[in-house]
Parts: sequence; C-alpha cells; structure tokens
Amino acid sequence: MLKLGEFEVHCIVENRFYLDAGSVYGIVPKTIWSKLQQADDDNLLPFDINVFLVRAHGKNILLDSGLGDFLLDKQRKLYGCEQPSNLIPGLAALGLLPNDIDYVVLSHLHWDHAGGCIKQVDGRPKVVFPNARHVVHQDEWEDANHPDERTIGVYLPDRLRAIGDAGLLELVFEDREIVPGVKVVKIGGHTRGQLGVEVESEGSKLIYYADNFLSCHHLKIPYVSAADLFPLETQRCKREALPKIVDGGWYVAMDHDLEYKVTRVKFDGLKYICEKVDT
Repeated sequence: MLKLGEFEVHCIVENRFYLDAGSVYGIVPKTIWSKLQQADDDNLLPFDINVFLVRAHGKNILLDSGLGDFLLDKQRKLYGCEQPSNLIPGLAALGLLPNDIDYVVLSHLHWDHAGGCIKQVDGRPKVVFPNARHVVHQDEWEDANHPDERTIGVYLPDRLRAIGDAGLLELVFEDREIVPGVKVVKIGGHTRGQLGVEVESEGSKLIYYADNFLSCHHLKIPYVSAADLFPLETQRCKREALPKIVDGGWYVAMDHDLEYKVTRVKFDGLKYICEKVDT
C-alpha cells in the first residue's frame, strides 16, 4: 500500500500475460531491446497486468480492471494467459467485495484493461461491479463500439455494451475530477480516447497513464508500442510529462511492469531512471 497524503493506493496484480516483443517495442531493434528483456523461443515477453485501487474520501476507485475471466479461447491463446483472474481475490484481500467499488476508471477499452468489468452469467455479459460508475472518454466509447480491421481484436463491443445496458456508463468529454483530488485527463496516444488519472493529496501526487508508460523501459521517448494508434501523441505525452514528474517528485503507476508497480523517476543527465517504491 502506498500512502498518498490522505489517500491510499493499492496494487493488485490481476494476471500475467505474454506479448509479442515486436508489438511491445515497436521500431526499436531487437539488438537494443533484448538488453532489457529476454524473449522466449516464440519471441514473447511476460508482463503483469497491474490494477490500482485508490481509496479517497471514503470511495473505492478502481483504475482499470485487467483481463477478467470472460475470455475467448483465442484470447487465452493469444495472450498466453492460463491463470484465473486475481482481481476479485485481490480486492477480497483488501476487505472489499465487487459491490464496494464506487468507480471504475477505464483508461481505454482494450480487453486487458476493461475485461475485468464484465462476467458471463447464463451465457450473457453482465457487469462485475454493480454499484460502480464506469468512467470512459466519449471518443474511446465511440471507437470501441465501432472497431476497424486494426482494433477488432482488442475491442469486444458486444460485451462492453453491458456497462451501458446496466446504466453504469459515465462518459467524460473533458478533463475533470471524479472526486476531489482524483482527476481524469485525456492523454491520447495509445488510443484516441485514452484517459490518464492524476491522484493528488496533501502535496503528494501519483499519475497513471496506462500504456503510454507501460513499463520502466518505456520511459524512453522512442520506446512506443506498435499497438499505439497515435505513436507521435504517445511520444508527445511522455516528452511533456517526464520533466514534470521528475521536478514534482510524482509517483508513476505502471500497468504492465513486472517489478516496478509504482515508481519515482529520476533524470541522471542522460536518461530517465525508475526508482522502485514499496507498495
């Protein structure tokens, strides 16, 4: 647990999955990224799916929800994911039931971020968190419900519509606070409507920019996932955010890093470096 002023931030490792190294590092050659991570014989790299729970003003706010258990066989094969989701057990370890979640902020609606919101009941998709407002940017909702040839594999609109059917969808059109000190901001990059979350209390600040900062290795500006729809926007986001992160001493929550769940970032004069924070 990270104490952030009056707030608490908890990390739940929802699952582990495997991604093609080319998709993770984009244009960076293997001779360079292989010094950071070693791929297996199928060129796959392991990553954790880190979900964050913010406790603020008596509210329980979930930042993304992981893969969940409502997976197609081809998804399990694609992600190399064989273990059940740890989201509900992870919340239970914090003394929480699904009914206790007040907000789910979905940075974007790719299934490894939004899948944990949906379960299968009698063959139909239903929401997992029946009392939670599900916060999504309008652009993201539009794109997820009209996937194209590039995005059809990561968006599952027939399942996502369960959120709207339950009356729990809260679309945002501009940056705003969910509760005092917890703000959603449109950052784009990975998707057109990607949201970042900025959490601030008593002078301490944490940011969660999801796949724009998917691991400690992706602090480098050119290290952009091939899955990013707008890579130049991802680079712009990092270029603008990193000096503020360093100067402000902000914490950064990373959605897919194996080791650095929450980190501080330092600049050594040449590059940005992660410093591990015990959560």
